[in-house]
Amino acid sequence: MQVEGSLAIGSATVSNLTLTQVHVVLTAKDGVTHIAPATAKLYGGGYSGDITLDDRGAVAALKIDQSIDPRST
Repeated sequence: MQVEGSLAIGSATVSNLTLTQVHVVLTAKDGVTHIAPATAKLYGGGYSGDITLDDRGAVAALKIDQSIDPRST
């Protein structure tokens, strides 16, 4: 699978959590899927994330680096 793209969502509610200004960049190539940067605003603060799924080995490896800043961004 080879994918390269981005997604922008103005507002979404997931599990009763309201997110705005959602931006996600996705790339997938040769068994590695990378979602970064992933950003959103929520309740006066901000979310940022970097997610990598490496499916090249016998066991898939998932790396997640996320942060939430409670201050307005």
